[in-house]
Amino acid sequence: MWVEHSSGGYWDFCDFPLRGATEEQVAEWPMPSPDDFDYSQIEAQCKEQEDYALVLATRGSVISSTARVL
Repeated sequence: MWVEHSSGGYWDFCDFPLRGATEEQVAEWPMPSPDDFDYSQIEAQCKEQEDYALVLATRGSVISSTARVL
């Protein structure tokens, strides 16, 4: 759903597929594997930006990302 505010807006989640799920359903929920991603360029990218802080993030934090499925 689109949440509008005075400076624009953002997309927020309104569907929580694991709400009310059993422990077995949670355990069987498909999660991405770290092996699905290409990390081969990370070291070179970090060296190119060595004068800056490194911030690793997905769309949201670990806590809010987890909350999207509950």
